[in-house]
Amino acid sequence: MAGGRPTKYNKKYCQIVLDMMKQGKSVIACCSKLNIHRDTFYEWVKEHPEFSDTYKLGMAHAETVWEGIGEKGVLGMEVKRADGATGRVHPGMYAFFMKNRFKWTDRVEQTISGDFNTTVDDISSLTPEERKKRIADLMNKANV
Repeated sequence: MAGGRPTKYNKKYCQIVLDMMKQGKSVIACCSKLNIHRDTFYEWVKEHPEFSDTYKLGMAHAETVWEGIGEKGVLGMEVKRADGATGRVHPGMYAFFMKNRFKWTDRVEQTISGDFNTTVDDISSLTPEERKKRIADLMNKANV
C-alpha cells in the first residue's frame, strides 16, 4: 500500500474466513472477527489472490449452509444452530435474506411479440411527411 498505513493482512486470515463462512457466517462477521472494516476486507480481496479465492469459496460454503436451512424450512422442520438454539424458518424472511445476502432473484419470463421490421435507419431516412404517415399507421395498429 503506497503512502499509507502498513496492511494488517496475514495469510492466516484465509483459514479464519473459510472456517467462519463454512458455518454460514457473513463478510461482516468475518470483519468483526478480524477487527477490520468491510472496505479493508474487499481491498484484500482485490490485492491478494489467495484471499480472493478464499472469499469466493467461502461464499459458496455459506450459501450452501443457508440453502440447507431453507430445505429444512420447506419441510417444516426445526433448524438448529451450532450454539444449540432452535427455531422454524419464516418463508418471507428467508426469501428476503437470500435475495439480499446471495443476490437471489425471482424468475421473470417475458415474451415480446409484434412487427419489428422498422429500424432506426429506416425511420431516419424518411421525409417528415412519410414519418407522420408511419406514426399514424402505427397509432392505428395500436388502437391509440
